[in-house]
Amino acid sequence: MSDKTEATSNPYLNRPAAAETAPASETATGTPADTAGTESQAAANVRAVAMINLVDKLIDVLDRENALLDKPRSKDLGPIVGEKQGLFAEYEAMLRQIGNLSALMAEISPDRKAELLARAKEFDAKLRENEVKLDAMVRSSEQVMRVMSDVARKMAQPVQGYGNKGAVSYTAKTSAPVAVNETL
Repeated sequence: MSDKTEATSNPYLNRPAAAETAPASETATGTPADTAGTESQAAANVRAVAMINLVDKLIDVLDRENALLDKPRSKDLGPIVGEKQGLFAEYEAMLRQIGNLSALMAEISPDRKAELLARAKEFDAKLRENEVKLDAMVRSSEQVMRVMSDVARKMAQPVQGYGNKGAVSYTAKTSAPVAVNETL
């Protein structure tokens, strides 16, 4: 783990985008280049590196969430979900800011394009895995609630109350001794 990465072992997180691009005033031979084209590609590469870094953070969060979803009723999901929602909001904002992804892909260097596509494939796979695990968790929670509801219905007792003449009467209302203390 390098000094540039903070809380992750992923070498692509938090790397400086400027160090990843060639100088705007020189080509590979060291001669002055068409600065408009080179600056455009350098700017596109910076945007691509920023997107790669963000996608790497999303992949890391999805990995952590998927690991927690394998554990029944993990209490650590709350902070991860909040972090994931924040990163997805940032990702959507970045996509809106970039606008036309095809244009970005046309402007960036071939190496950066290959790196971005590889991250996109990995991100898609993690996202699909996360969707399957979340769907399974929701179905499991619904089944638990259904069973609890059925048991509560079977255990329901008539509620005792007073009638108009002060006598004890049983009403049609029923209740069951059930309480839910957590959100599933």
